[in-house]
Amino acid sequence: MWKVYHIDACILVSLLDGSDDYHKIYSQLFNRYNMHYLFRITHVAFGETLHRLMVKKIDMDLGRISNRIQHYNIEIRNMPDYNSLKKIMNFIREHDDRLDYNDILIVAAAIADKECSGLITMDSNMIGNQAIDLAAQNYGKKRFIVSDNPFKKHRR
Repeated sequence: MWKVYHIDACILVSLLDGSDDYHKIYSQLFNRYNMHYLFRITHVAFGETLHRLMVKKIDMDLGRISNRIQHYNIEIRNMPDYNSLKKIMNFIREHDDRLDYNDILIVAAAIADKECSGLITMDSNMIGNQAIDLAAQNYGKKRFIVSDNPFKKHRR
């Protein structure tokens, strides 16, 4: 059985953008762990990735993006039904107003994914976020990691 992590758009952008400071770190990390882990990205995070690539003026065709996604063992997932996300999203929004709608949607989809162990992101508003931790616990996840590197040991 694979261990599953969702990834945020910033991580996929780093994997695709060879000039990014984090590219080498994340490409080594994903190459090392992609045989034992399954990485997922939602359509929302994938759309945000494409937007960020356009803003950075990185010209990359969809075929090359698709090849890189397959190389890193990343699965693009449909969003869960909105009604199943609503409770998680409302809880996070009520307890933390720093996160934008897309971030809340991305993390709620990761929490709602029964197989998912966490979210890989560089977003400091999400890492260590108490509202996200509580939302995951309320949804029945005893251990849900939001980190820039979930493979290092985390203390709770």
